[in-house]
Amino acid sequence: MRKEWDLNDPHALRKEQPARVGDQDPLIGPSSLQKFSGEDLDYGNRTRKQQQQQATWVVEQMMERQAQIDNEREMERCVALVLEGMDRWIATLLDRLFD
Repeated sequence: MRKEWDLNDPHALRKEQPARVGDQDPLIGPSSLQKFSGEDLDYGNRTRKQQQQQATWVVEQMMERQAQIDNEREMERCVALVLEGMDRWIATLLDRLFD
């Protein structure tokens, strides 16, 4: 009965070990045609990490751009204050000159 059950087991493929576990699998010989050049077993993890890294870079770039905009606004404010002070100073000099 056991032999027949092994042949008729609907979950037999699920229970078997895969033909290839990894690149360094000792069960794979040179003529097994299980390992090909250019094959990427870690494709899913690698692309997920790349997407996370790209998202991180985008956030960093947005933060850098916002910091640059804030810097430019602060510089413009400082220049405006200096120019306002110079205008007041020139106005007082002209008042003293023509009084």
